[in-house]
Amino acid sequence: MPILTSGRTDRGKVRQANEDFLGTFPERSLFIVADGMGGHKAGNVASRLAVETIVQAVQGLKTPAENRFEQISHYLDTAIQKANLKIFQEGVRNSDWSGMGTTVVVAWLHGNNASIGFVGDSRAYLLRKNNLRQVTTDHTVVHEYVIKGLIQPEEAERHPMKHVLSRALGTQEAVETDILNLPLFPGDILLLCSDGLTNMLTKDEMESILTGPGDLDDKSGDMIRVANEKGGKDNITLILVQYFENPV
Repeated sequence: MPILTSGRTDRGKVRQANEDFLGTFPERSLFIVADGMGGHKAGNVASRLAVETIVQAVQGLKTPAENRFEQISHYLDTAIQKANLKIFQEGVRNSDWSGMGTTVVVAWLHGNNASIGFVGDSRAYLLRKNNLRQVTTDHTVVHEYVIKGLIQPEEAERHPMKHVLSRALGTQEAVETDILNLPLFPGDILLLCSDGLTNMLTKDEMESILTGPGDLDDKSGDMIRVANEKGGKDNITLILVQYFENPV
């Protein structure tokens, strides 16, 4: 596909290990960010297994043609379910990995569309005409409070239970996956990221970097740098994907 990409991961300034894992597979137009949990050893394993299992699950599949959202949604859901079961089974099999889990956000581009599957609070954003918006929803206890009207959306960012997940890969034998489809237009940029980025940078700060000077590598590097300058309290992982109508 006519795309440019840049992916980076960084341990941050506080954590002793990096439990995030990313996968960029431009030859398949497939991009994955996973944020592991369960301790530095188990978290590393869970996030790596998520990426590896999803890639293996779609390996050999023919990328659906344009506007085949139902078909690719089935592919993505099946791949994520396989990853969930693999992580769960490995956690049961190995006591050192017991209780491990991970978030995941996956983007698979096809035609002039991007299908995005996600579980947890790793996010996808879309930059279009210099405007950045979050397109995924967080699977967190606090977001459930917002849906139920118990708190206001602006309160969610400051809530003490903000980071408590309501869904994650590997914690149960099956998990509910959300999948959405986005039509893409020339110049659009997809941002996939772990919460180590979004907890350090506001949407306006991310938008400013993405609309500023430099190529995608410059922009991804600037995001890592600013997140660390603001404290780097968690691992920081992001993938940028820019879509073009014609090859560049």
